[in-house]
Amino acid sequence: MSFRIDYESEARNLYVFYPFEGWDSDEFSLRDSESTLKVRQLIERLIKNRNNKREFKVLCEDFIRFVHGDSFSLDILQSAAIFLVSCGKLEVEGENGTVIYKNIGHKFQEEDPTIRELVPQCIEKEFCIVNIQFSKSCGVDYDHCGAEDFDMSLLKYSNGELYYDGEDFNYIGAEGYDSDWEIYVDGVMVYGCGVNLYSINAF
Repeated sequence: MSFRIDYESEARNLYVFYPFEGWDSDEFSLRDSESTLKVRQLIERLIKNRNNKREFKVLCEDFIRFVHGDSFSLDILQSAAIFLVSCGKLEVEGENGTVIYKNIGHKFQEEDPTIRELVPQCIEKEFCIVNIQFSKSCGVDYDHCGAEDFDMSLLKYSNGELYYDGEDFNYIGAEGYDSDWEIYVDGVMVYGCGVNLYSINAF
């Protein structure tokens, strides 16, 4: 039978700033961008001063303030895919609009992935700032056309994404968001999740 699966939950969208390969090269294709040069200079100074708490704090606040500014561009921004929270509204609709399953607080067995799990290669760098945007409502759906009936055991939540029988869902969109920050030095969190070793203020 044909059926449609709709899932709505909060979501997390990660924007990661770190010195990736070629970020400081003169051959970097976007080196002429004023915004890119500003970010590169800030990263260089953050790495240089990562053991100077007072200077590092000032530079991090400058960096976050700059990211929020109108002149900021995404030239050397690394981004991880949006991931869904593992608890949300799940509805399965069969043929002729009949509801097969509905739960406004459906909880999948797998826990939400951690940021370190999603972007370990970034966090282990000399310096890494992660901007986490919390979407208040994010929707995905999946349409199935075939003779098979809906099988709940084939619906899986894995690493922040939904799959049915191994096929991923379509992204519908997200509404509204709040924002938070995590800062790492040599792979160790110095700001975020209750940690504030450098007394950095979030903007």
